[in-house]
Amino acid sequence: MPLEENLRIRISTDLKERWTAACERKKISQQDAINEMMEWFLGQEDLVQSMIFGQIESTPELHRLVLNKLMERSQKTGKK
Repeated sequence: MPLEENLRIRISTDLKERWTAACERKKISQQDAINEMMEWFLGQEDLVQSMIFGQIESTPELHRLVLNKLMERSQKTGKK
């Protein structure tokens, strides 16, 4: 996929160090890693996106609901 837009973000020094270390451990460029994460995130249902952003209070019942939905979706698509 060709690069079409730039995205500039500000993150803490600690987060940047941890991000860099994670990318190095996984042997993936930071650009490729962020593209993969964004593709994954945007493929999630609104409920999951809201949970990730902390817009919905996390409860054990909600975790079960989300896990069940993810399992159902993976069974339909054959993805694990």
